[in-house]
Amino acid sequence: MFAMLLGAFGLVAAGTALVVIPNVWAVAAMLLFCVFIVIIGVALWVDAGEKETGTVALLKAGASHTLPVLSAEKIHDEELKLQLWVRLPNDEVAPHRCGDAACRKAARAAPNSELPAIADPAGRAWAVVHGPVDC
Repeated sequence: MFAMLLGAFGLVAAGTALVVIPNVWAVAAMLLFCVFIVIIGVALWVDAGEKETGTVALLKAGASHTLPVLSAEKIHDEELKLQLWVRLPNDEVAPHRCGDAACRKAARAAPNSELPAIADPAGRAWAVVHGPVDC
């Protein structure tokens, strides 16, 4: 939403600049930049909707579980995160990469900690719950 507002502001600014600034190429470059920002905003919006669809499906089909944290380690990706190894309800071990406060607390207490999760054993889908679940 912010990117769309920023793009709209840029369009208004470009229209004003067209009247004030005689250099048409500068205005054209500014308009292209504004269109690029709007495209990024729309892409983020669509991506969030797709992720929400998967989460809603998991909420409907899954059940609440607590996953035991077996171990944890620091990883350096784009930012400092933790990788926690958790035991799923079907006894498989899976990684969970995160920097959330609850996950950091569980990592410090590993292997004597648990994380709340929603799991669908039939579909082999699971997700760690980082906040309140809004059904």
